[in-house]
Amino acid sequence: MDAALCDTVPARRPITLEDVLSFRLGWGLDFNPEAPFVKAVAALPGFGMPNPAWPGDDDSYLRALGQLPLQAQPGEKWLYTTGANVLGALVARAARQKLDAVFQERIFAPLGMNDTGFFAPAGKQNRLVTGYVNSNGDLAPFEPWNGFYAQRPSFPAGDSGLPPTTTPHSRASC
Repeated sequence: MDAALCDTVPARRPITLEDVLSFRLGWGLDFNPEAPFVKAVAALPGFGMPNPAWPGDDDSYLRALGQLPLQAQPGEKWLYTTGANVLGALVARAARQKLDAVFQERIFAPLGMNDTGFFAPAGKQNRLVTGYVNSNGDLAPFEPWNGFYAQRPSFPAGDSGLPPTTTPHSRASC
């Protein structure tokens, strides 16, 4: 996966739905920041840290993937995260709705998950949970919640799009 982008071989077979569901579709997260592929996909969701501000949509995401070489043969290697974004785009297409609308209608509303979504409106920003990343061996806040998840994304990412919020509870006395 450290080869030049033009150093390719033909895929031995097409990518199947099983490959997408099992994250063996041939694309995914690579933790080598110096790899040519990693540099080429730096801004594309599914290959690094969450980016709800990415300006694309399902169609532009799939088009961008289609321009990339595979990192592995379909079905041969499990690669983290990108399969969830492809699956999200396929679910949205099948439902003829954006992924956030599908989740709201078919998961969140039936389960009473009133505070779950792909963004947190202004009144809930103060309830977002801080995520942490490794920063030279120390934990550092990933996002200072300066509006990162304040707006509905144009591409609801299947791999990282649900920012966690805490819910205020009152303790019942016994």
